[in-house]
Amino acid sequence: MKSTNSSPATSGQPIVLFQASDRREPPTMSSQVIARQSGFNQIAERKFDGRAFAQNKLDLVRRRVLNWQKNHHRPLVIASFYPKEDTASVIYTRLKREDAMLVGVEYQSVGLSLSDGRHTWLRHIMSANQDKKVHAVMVQKPAAQAYQQHWEKISQLEPDGNKLPFSSWWQNLAEAIAPEKDIDGLAPMTLFKLEKEAERVAAGRRPAATSLHNFLLPATAQAVIDICLAAAGSLANLRQFKVAVIGRSVIVGRPAAAGLQLLGVKTDLLSSQSNLAKKLSDYQVIISATGKSGLISAQMIRANSILIDVGAPKPEFQSDCYTKAAFYTPVPNGVGPVTRACLLENLFKLQTLNLNS
Repeated sequence: MKSTNSSPATSGQPIVLFQASDRREPPTMSSQVIARQSGFNQIAERKFDGRAFAQNKLDLVRRRVLNWQKNHHRPLVIASFYPKEDTASVIYTRLKREDAMLVGVEYQSVGLSLSDGRHTWLRHIMSANQDKKVHAVMVQKPAAQAYQQHWEKISQLEPDGNKLPFSSWWQNLAEAIAPEKDIDGLAPMTLFKLEKEAERVAAGRRPAATSLHNFLLPATAQAVIDICLAAAGSLANLRQFKVAVIGRSVIVGRPAAAGLQLLGVKTDLLSSQSNLAKKLSDYQVIISATGKSGLISAQMIRANSILIDVGAPKPEFQSDCYTKAAFYTPVPNGVGPVTRACLLENLFKLQTLNLNS
């Protein structure tokens, strides 16, 4: 596909996601998808500009923050706890704090050591839960490797001397966040309800949702869905596509797949151990969130695919995929900036859901 110098917003030209010559395309599939031009998102190039997309979101959040402060005469406050030993967590926390400052939200970031032990982390989380000045609480999830490196010190601080597996340690912290302050949708019950609702839709026991306004998803999962909708141009268009989500993490893969299924989008949840070379050519939209760089090559995907790369710090799609794609998110400056904007949007969604509950 050739990119043009003019934007669809000004030239009226569509983004061609699927060429009519692609014989694998179902006859009912539209060969062209028009970039959505309403609201804040306009997709003019097949290389997604995450920073511009996120900035439009942040501008809207900024206006909502100003209105909230005008009515309440106090700042909105997020309390965030992050592991000091995990370089990626330190960087993500800094970027989130910078975005929060841009929109007028107070972002209180507290660095803790993985060697402090689980109960030290829990005390800080519980304190933030009880602080009436704090509106939202989150924990920056470290890489499993960072946790493993500190196991010996951690075990000495646990009352029973046992070494908690990383998944159990993380679940303990996620469950400790008060549901009414869980801005990143980390609580296991949040994912459980989302997946159950998605199952009902998939089984035909409930009509598909037209939006996710009534569901709070982890920010990265919400960012993935927002980008998919922007790439497809509309929910109606996205429902015509078949989507693969690779990676089963509780903060990206599973909630993203469930959210798409809830919207009535045909979505399969795969793992990095699946036979990707054989399966991926069946999908028009591929979302990769495994943490494995260079996982997918151009030979695995079909022409004119939509590629959403959640890899960090390195991409999960090999560079030869880009020339074959109709739309792709780069790494960096793809999903990352949108994730941070979605986190701040969740601040208001959280308040709305609390009022309705």
